[in-house]
Amino acid sequence: MRNQKGFVFPLVLGVIFITFLFLTSSTHIYLSEKRYLHETKGYYISNSLNVMAIKSLIRQIENQNNMDSGTIAFNQGKINYHVYPQEEEN
Repeated sequence: MRNQKGFVFPLVLGVIFITFLFLTSSTHIYLSEKRYLHETKGYYISNSLNVMAIKSLIRQIENQNNMDSGTIAFNQGKINYHVYPQEEEN
């Protein structure tokens, strides 16, 4: 028993260090996933707004209600557009 006097402290430091590394890596993974989720949500909202704006513009063109530029407002945001005439190739 006399020779094991200083063995506990380095063991406790090792366990604390390993626990700290585990918590740090877990926190980093969680924050990365949360950031990825936020970016993905923004991408899908932006893509959905673009698709809805294109469908709305197609309906306007079919109804002969042509506008060269404007803004279409949706619940999640606004889309600004400008329509250019298609150039004919010879």
